[in-house]
Order: sequence, then C-alpha cells, then structure tokens
Amino acid sequence: MNQEKFREKETALLRHLIGSIDLSDVGELDKDTLGEEEYMNRASESEAFYRHFFDKVLKSLIQKQLEWIGNQAQNDLELSFGRGTINGLNLIKDWFEEQVGALGQKIEDSRDIPNFKI
Repeated sequence: MNQEKFREKETALLRHLIGSIDLSDVGELDKDTLGEEEYMNRASESEAFYRHFFDKVLKSLIQKQLEWIGNQAQNDLELSFGRGTINGLNLIKDWFEEQVGALGQKIEDSRDIPNFKI
C-alpha cells in the first residue's frame, strides 16, 4: 500500500472515531438546578475523586506517553501524535486543577468557623 492510500485510510478512520464520540448527555455541574447544598456535595466528591485518584492516573498516562515517545516513536507522525496526546492530557489536568482550586476557595469562603479567643 502506498503512502497516499495509507494516509487516506488513516484519515477516514480518525474521522470516524472522532465522530463516534458522543458527549451530548454530559451536563454541567449547575448550582441553579441542583441547589447550593447538593452542588457543594457533588463538587466536593468530584474534588476528592480528582485529588486521590484521577490526578495520579493522568500523571501516569503522561509519563507512559513520554516514555513511548522516547523509546518507540519511529517517525515524525508518531512523535506529533504522542505530543498531541500529552497536550490533551495536560489540558484535562489543568482544567480539573482550575475547577478544584475554585471549589476549594468556595468551600473556605463558605465555612462558618467562629473565631475563639482565649
């Protein structure tokens, strides 16, 4: 198979895979529809999931991708694909860290901790 036909088939496959991802049922964590208490409960569960599990998974995947690029990438296409994968993982990581940071600040601001003086 020549390079041009390979690229055509590769492009068709990638377009099919990208088109098969359906995120229409994923909604936002909306405080207005959930109410303040339910929103804070769900948000704190999400924060715990990220900090104790998902962050470690993302770091592991980034490390594995870096190792793959260094050890197994055989051409510029594979190198670019690996770099794009790392970029996507970092975008996910940055988004979660931003959300978790904002949530942490909201939790701190909403706590009613009396200031006792002895």
